[in-house]
Amino acid sequence: MVNLFKNIIKGVRGAFARFPVSMIYSISVGLILIFLIENENTISSESIENLAKIAMVLGMGILLFLALNLGFESHGTKKNGRIIGFVGAVIFQVLYYYVFLNEMNMVSVTRYVGTILLLIALVMFIPRLRRPEGLVSYVKGLTYAFSIAAVYAAVLFIGLVLIVFTIEQLFDIPFWDSIYIELFILVVFIFAASMFLSRIPGDKESDDGYYSSAVKILLEYIVIPLIFIYSAILYVYFIKIIATWDWPKGLVSHLVLWYSVLASGLIFISSPLLGKSRIVEFFNKWFPIINLPILLMMFLSMGLRIMQYGITENRYFVLALGIWVLFTMINYALTNRLGNISVLVAIAIIITISLYGPVSAYNVSIRSQNNRLDDLLQENGMISEGVLVSGGDVSLEDKREINNIIHYFQQNHSLDDVKSLPDNTEPDNLSGALGFDYEPYSRGDMSGRFNIYLVNMETEIIDVSEYDYYFRTSSWNQELMESGQIGSKFTKKDNLLELYLDDEVIFSESLSPLVKQILEEDENQPEISSSRDQNQMTFQMDNENTSVKIIFTSINGTYEPGAAPDIRSMEFMVLLRIE
Repeated sequence: MVNLFKNIIKGVRGAFARFPVSMIYSISVGLILIFLIENENTISSESIENLAKIAMVLGMGILLFLALNLGFESHGTKKNGRIIGFVGAVIFQVLYYYVFLNEMNMVSVTRYVGTILLLIALVMFIPRLRRPEGLVSYVKGLTYAFSIAAVYAAVLFIGLVLIVFTIEQLFDIPFWDSIYIELFILVVFIFAASMFLSRIPGDKESDDGYYSSAVKILLEYIVIPLIFIYSAILYVYFIKIIATWDWPKGLVSHLVLWYSVLASGLIFISSPLLGKSRIVEFFNKWFPIINLPILLMMFLSMGLRIMQYGITENRYFVLALGIWVLFTMINYALTNRLGNISVLVAIAIIITISLYGPVSAYNVSIRSQNNRLDDLLQENGMISEGVLVSGGDVSLEDKREINNIIHYFQQNHSLDDVKSLPDNTEPDNLSGALGFDYEPYSRGDMSGRFNIYLVNMETEIIDVSEYDYYFRTSSWNQELMESGQIGSKFTKKDNLLELYLDDEVIFSESLSPLVKQILEEDENQPEISSSRDQNQMTFQMDNENTSVKIIFTSINGTYEPGAAPDIRSMEFMVLLRIE
């Protein structure tokens, strides 16, 4: 224990000596978070939001000043240069707080996360700009420092939790409710941060490209073969696409992209094994070439999606990452400069372009979705001399697309960004401005989806006095249920409910018409999730042998007006009386 505390103090001292601003920021973030936890019920929501923004900016500053310090170390920057750099960094943080965190929404959050990733990339390559040949070993040293800090922090946190828990249980001394989360914050932002910062490789430390035999075996005989097998599966799949001309779904783009990112990282970190492993040499030489056709198919798939639905932030970021992977593979295939610093510089440039400036993900997405909306409005005669007019005979599909685009702006940006809408349009006024109901719609396999559930199910009393039997079941249960002489079986294929008396069918009815009746009672229902009261979800179905009451508790599926509903799942209660 004494040695542990000595190591903690040594790590804190080392971190303060080398990266003082980053350590001050880290401790400040921890203290702000603890203050927010302790006072969340006593300070205003505005104060909480402002303190959270300050914590975000300081958290970003940990990496910002770390990158600056590492750059100053590697380039031998003099005192005046360091002062100018630090002042510039503080000004950037102040501007970021007031300009990019003025409100918390999708744009501010994704831009913040992207900026953190950009700063991580800078920390990874700035110290080796002058000596790129040592980049891989430096990144390995960073990874090692982070891993050691994480393991030590986890052990310390578990130990502190056990101590507190033991004191509470043995001595009946209650601690405050938030002590565990506050201990976690202190361990992360003081102990783990100082240990990581104190172990970051210095500029003059040797660049050791050594990999243990275990890591070498892992790369040669497990990771690389798995990637080649995955590549073969993708090739077979794309051959099938070409043969059937059935283009891939959106999920395929993600599967290709993340596997290609993983492979790019593997090529990067395995370069120290060149000349020592024939398998690694083969992989690093041929995989970039093998991967290029797969990336081409991915871009074609993404292009079709973008042509159909335009660009959104998610598609932009996926496309940007795909461009980086393509650059990386071409760089490796043509120059064979494995571990080249250009792959990290490229990702930093792409992140910067994606987050800031006229061609950022946000500006491009706003323009793309505005263009889509304008085209739809023009096709349906809803724009006259640049002014929106109420829609006339607009198809259901076009209504859905118009609603979705406007909903995209409402959720991710602002209705003021929609060029076609009058200024200061409010969500409540959209239906009047459009001439039809504003109801955002989810596309895809869940076309026309519905999700209906029984409201107050746990608080309402159900009268079963007139019935002999009561049971609950669902579409997932297709087994025969029996109790004495009575049996019940539900068949999901036809949504058929059958009741038995002494193995003889006494009731057999499909529940699909009942579901359709519920849907048709509310013309707005098929596209939204909603609740119903007990009367709306209850049906009486009698014959000469039985009296049956069905009470639906939840129904989920898809529905198009005029067609039979496609019921994906349902849960219901059955009350039965034998006549």
